[in-house]
Amino acid sequence: MMSILTSDQVRSLTASAMRDSAFKQALLENPRAAVHESLGEVIPADKTLHVLQREGPSVTGVIPQAPPDWPSGLSREAAMERFRNEVPELAGNVHRTVEFHMQLIARAWQDEAFKQRLLHDPKGTVREALGIELPDDLSLDFVADDDTNQYVVLPPEPRDTELTDEQLEQIAGGEVILVSVSVSVGFPAATAALAVSISSSW
Repeated sequence: MMSILTSDQVRSLTASAMRDSAFKQALLENPRAAVHESLGEVIPADKTLHVLQREGPSVTGVIPQAPPDWPSGLSREAAMERFRNEVPELAGNVHRTVEFHMQLIARAWQDEAFKQRLLHDPKGTVREALGIELPDDLSLDFVADDDTNQYVVLPPEPRDTELTDEQLEQIAGGEVILVSVSVSVGFPAATAALAVSISSSW
């Protein structure tokens, strides 16, 4: 099933929201109207676009639907190989964060029970699947796209830094780690931005 918005449309909305606080607020409050105004697209009445933004030590991961042009029934290993071919190389801890998110998505596509655990007990499931103990003060949740719902998670508000148009496009497109942003808002915020980058890249 096709997503409500294409990856290019999601990138455009994300970049616009990061440039224009008034547009971002409109997108958060009424995604349907904001999408129509910005992109000229009418979201069907039976579809819902959810636009989220998390601040502070809070991360929302998106489990997207499998890309429509990928073969059905791909193994986890095959899905990970495709991920690695399509997601640009990143460095350091954030590259590992991307890798971890891809592992969770690939497993969720293959195992519905795991997906439900990830949605209902994200920290416990991440601990079990990846052996990662997350900080107590970090709030983690996952949402899942389906045939009628699509989620867009906006990167956190950059504080005490000004990003160029090129950097905004890279963040919206999932092409770089948020070095300048992570300095001011911390690693969990960078993780949240990566979540939107991965989920909007299809």
